[in-house]
Amino acid sequence: MYNIRNLQLKRDQELRKLNNERCMTSTECDVPKCNWVCESEPCAKDCTPRCEPPQCRVQCEPHKPPVCNIECPAPKCRVVCKKLECGDKCYTECQNIGCKLNCVPQEPECKTICDKPKCESECILPKSCPLPKCYMKCD
Repeated sequence: MYNIRNLQLKRDQELRKLNNERCMTSTECDVPKCNWVCESEPCAKDCTPRCEPPQCRVQCEPHKPPVCNIECPAPKCRVVCKKLECGDKCYTECQNIGCKLNCVPQEPECKTICDKPKCESECILPKSCPLPKCYMKCD
């Protein structure tokens, strides 16, 4: 930028000098108009994304009931016979056994869902960019 400013000042000085040598007023002569023409290569800005904290939630399938089964020990039974006048009467007698209901809870099927990130780019001017190539062009 410093070089372009110096070139513009130099150009202005040269134009004033030309005008003073040829014409007394700007209407007396046809002064050519000159301009700086610059060609420059584009260069990328130095950008960094700045994002808001993620917005997430947990979504679960409907609750499933536990899986249960009944566990009982082997039965403890015996045959009991009683003597009666008309003969023996036999029957089976079993102890009351303690059965247990065992349930296994089902793990919930859940997943985390997050919204699309909300980000903006924070940019600064590039640290290095090729200088423009300038020349003067006159009508």
